Amino acid sequence: AEDSGASWVTVHARTRSDFYRTDAQWEWIGQVKTAVGIPVVGNGDVRSARDVVRLMQSTGCDAAMIGRAAMGYPFIFREVEHLLTSGSECAPPTPQERLDAAATQLRWSVEQWSEERAVREFRKHLLAYVRGLPRATLFKVDAMKLERAADVIQALSDYLLSLPDQPFPRPEQQSD
Repeated sequence: AEDSGASWVTVHARTRSDFYRTDAQWEWIGQVKTAVGIPVVGNGDVRSARDVVRLMQSTGCDAAMIGRAAMGYPFIFREVEHLLTSGSECAPPTPQERLDAAATQLRWSVEQWSEERAVREFRKHLLAYVRGLPRATLFKVDAMKLERAADVIQALSDYLLSLPDQPFPRPEQQSD
């Protein structure tokens, strides 16, 4: 790819047949970085800002790509930026910040598709927005039955605003 003019390459450190059953093989990223003269972006098992730092330090890659960890947790990007620029972690999002982000995402989805499709597609994201929060399992059972965007936003608002207005641990620090 480099000989053909590629200006950078991304390495996903897992095979398709591995799916997500195995850990990403970060050493592959390091091998590619050693073999080429262009920037290398590493991907695979990047779930937190700390993972970005570990990936870059252990492989020498120039950047990290974040995939599934951003689903329902777009705050990971500000956490990465903060850690890389300041050397310290920033506070995780408050329940209100989670609500605002989820509501914005759902509104954008409704603008893109029909309300029915947007709500149906948003369900997997909705689950991710509340992952690890107190009483999330009960909320999920009821929320998965909702069909209107306004009802989803109201249910999410009622749930999140019933929680203490404090940051909760990041998803990678919790179990479902």
